Amino acid sequence: MRSTARVLRVLPLLVGLAACAGNPFSSRPGPDPREEDILDRDAIAHFTDARQAVETLRSGWLKIRVMMGPYTQSQVWVYQDGFKIGGIERLALMSTMEIEAIQYFDGIEASSRWGFGHENGVIAVTSRMR
Repeated sequence: MRSTARVLRVLPLLVGLAACAGNPFSSRPGPDPREEDILDRDAIAHFTDARQAVETLRSGWLKIRVMMGPYTQSQVWVYQDGFKIGGIERLALMSTMEIEAIQYFDGIEASSRWGFGHENGVIAVTSRMR
């Protein structure tokens, strides 16, 4: 009985130490995961249009992840400077010379920011200031 009481006293301490220890791999340097969701103007400079840049550098942004019913259409939407301009076909009409950054928002982020109908995400384009 005495050993059980000792274990019960020490157990919270051990749990606390384990929680403080964290993940030994988390301190390793590496790319910021958010950087995977942004293409800056330096990254896209040698491409002609935004679609070519996204297809080459981040093709995963263009994938349809959520299939809706047979009578609904869900796609990756494109926003430019905060305004919805259409689907991914609009990227082909944007010269990279006029773009500051291209950012991807997954379905959860996009739906919380822009509302229902963004289940497959949003590609947000920020224009260069002239």
